[in-house]
Formats: sequence, C-alpha cells, structure tokens
Amino acid sequence: QAEDGIRDVERSRGLGDVYKRQVLGLATILVGQIKMIRGIGDSVIAFYYADTGIEMALKEIQRWENGESSLNPEYGDANKDPGYFVNIKCCQQVDGGRCTWTPGNECPLSQEDVDPSCHAPRFCIKSSGTYNGIKRAIEVKL
Repeated sequence: QAEDGIRDVERSRGLGDVYKRQVLGLATILVGQIKMIRGIGDSVIAFYYADTGIEMALKEIQRWENGESSLNPEYGDANKDPGYFVNIKCCQQVDGGRCTWTPGNECPLSQEDVDPSCHAPRFCIKSSGTYNGIKRAIEVKL
C-alpha cells in the first residue's frame, strides 16, 4: 500500500505464464533424460569394446597354447577412443593358492607380468573399453 492510500496494482499472472513455466521445467527434465539415455548407450558400447579386448586375449592365449605364437602381455591402445586395452598377468604360486604354473610349465610372460594378487589358475585378464570418453572394464580369471 502506498503512502497516499492508493494501492499498488499487483499484476496478475495469466495462465500463459504458468504454462510457459511448466513447459520450460518439462523441457529441462527431458533434456536431462535424453543426455542420460545417450550416456547409457555409450556405456554399453564401451562395455562391448572391453569385451572385444577379452575375446582377443583369449584368442591369443589359445594361439600360444597351440604353439602358433608367443604371448604378449598387452593388446590395444589405452589412449584410443573408441577402443580397448588389455593387460594379461600370470598368477604366482603362493601358499594355498590356485596357481597351476610348475617348473617346466612356467608362465610364458616376463617376471614383471606375474601378479601375486592374481588368484586364478593361470591368467588374470583385464580389459578396458572406451567410447565417447566413457570407460568400462572387465576382468576374467582363467
């Protein structure tokens, strides 16, 4: 109320203003949901790249077992997007461990590729896949 006794006129908001706010709020929610859905799709593709790395490592291990090639501890490129990077480690026999490497049947990789934390019969394979900056990883014990 003004000092001279005349009331200030408060402008009423019409239904148009209300609807505009609801539409803008809904649009904001939808854009966020679309970004999240796109991120989920990119995450699945990154997982497929990691899976491809595991498949390549298993193929290389099979070729090594058949005497067709030597075994490399790393495959792929860790900085490539999209792409995959695989690291293969041998288990190390510790008390009560499951490692099956024995004298005469040693790990085909160098000593630096032997991992005491690998609790597998022979190999621990770690693969990471990248797609649009999203990384996903898989670890397999063989």
